[in-house]
Amino acid sequence: MNTMVRRVGGAASALLLSAGIVLGSAPAAGAEVEAQVNRKSVSCSSPSGNKVNFSWDNGGLVTTTLYYNNHCNHDQRVTVNLKNAAFDRVCLVTKKKTKTNIRYNATSISSVTKGCPWL
Repeated sequence: MNTMVRRVGGAASALLLSAGIVLGSAPAAGAEVEAQVNRKSVSCSSPSGNKVNFSWDNGGLVTTTLYYNNHCNHDQRVTVNLKNAAFDRVCLVTKKKTKTNIRYNATSISSVTKGCPWL
């Protein structure tokens, strides 16, 4: 996979996850869970009007998968803000003209924003 990730954030969360403690709860037996797909786009510098498109489904018990399709002529950095994970946020570098996915050890993604201002 052509993806670079830099992690920063919550030491307390890291201890919980390394101890095998999973935050959240499972649905009741027989209960149906309706998935809500989240979508976000960030604009490209080149070509004008193109975007990097993201989608993900929150509600996983342990992991959440982020899918992206970069239509830009350049790599694009984005901040992925995570919930119930070892790290609060990661910097994801989406490679130009690439469609792929990345799985995070987090129960959900709260947002995806353009750039990684802390780098």
